Amino acid sequence: MKLIVLNKKLVLGFLTIVLLSGCEQPYNILVSGNPAGNAPGVNPTPTNIPTSAPTGTPLPAPSLPPVIVPSGLLNGHFDLDTATAGMPYDGTTGAGNGTVTAHVHEYDKVNQTTTADFFNLSNEGEDQEAGNALDQIQDTLAPSQRFYLISVNAALNPGAVLEINDNAPTYATTYQAEQEKILAAGGKPQAYTIGVPTVGGDIQLKKLIVAFDPTVDANSLLIPTGPMSCVIPNIAGPKGEYRDGALVLQAVNPVNFIQDKETGAALPPIGGMLWEGMIYNHYMAKGLFGSEYDPEYCYGQVVNGSVFY
Repeated sequence: MKLIVLNKKLVLGFLTIVLLSGCEQPYNILVSGNPAGNAPGVNPTPTNIPTSAPTGTPLPAPSLPPVIVPSGLLNGHFDLDTATAGMPYDGTTGAGNGTVTAHVHEYDKVNQTTTADFFNLSNEGEDQEAGNALDQIQDTLAPSQRFYLISVNAALNPGAVLEINDNAPTYATTYQAEQEKILAAGGKPQAYTIGVPTVGGDIQLKKLIVAFDPTVDANSLLIPTGPMSCVIPNIAGPKGEYRDGALVLQAVNPVNFIQDKETGAALPPIGGMLWEGMIYNHYMAKGLFGSEYDPEYCYGQVVNGSVFY
């Protein structure tokens, strides 16, 4: 078996030796339209990775897991970032020069949960380089600000379950499909406010939760990617996906909302984005003796001749 010495990462004072056959395998994403997933060893290509809600055999009715999950996601972890302004994005070159207001590494592991409550975010484990606390949605938006709640890249993150107020949990794929249908027909999605609404038909948002099943492998729930070179600078995924395919929830201003037809997100930087939260499976390669290193692979990147998913 071939070994490679990685000289860019010191682990416990020694150079990490990584088994390529164990740590650089491409991922196989399990989507609701394909419950069996890809056969072991099959490397998916950009042409069969969906960019809209999948169709086919639906997943079972979603339910929220318990809030306390000591080990977080199974066989992986998710990072959680927030931003409060439309970020520069280049869907043609994949360059990207955006940023985030705050970034928390291993949110699920540090907080012993597979749930992100955007009204009650934890800053335990905050990346000090980011310098700021995560932006809770109720602290970011003015009480009277009207907004739509948009989901982006749900099909690439099929394990995400949403709970909005006290409505029944729903898959993010289902929620996004409904929003896209309304927008495609020229309609207006449900408008929310943080405070008591003053416009008929608006709803006060009191709860916004994204949760994941702790018994399902992380690779089947969220797209794997890296923060510093992929999601945070807002590079394009292989099909031009916003934030390199991370699951994104955006609060957008109904007055000046411009939807990017390619990504489904608010057109950055002028499309009316007020707040966004993003969650993604931050891939950490496994080395010997339980060590890990961060290769910063981006979703869709070619690694050793294979496409990384």
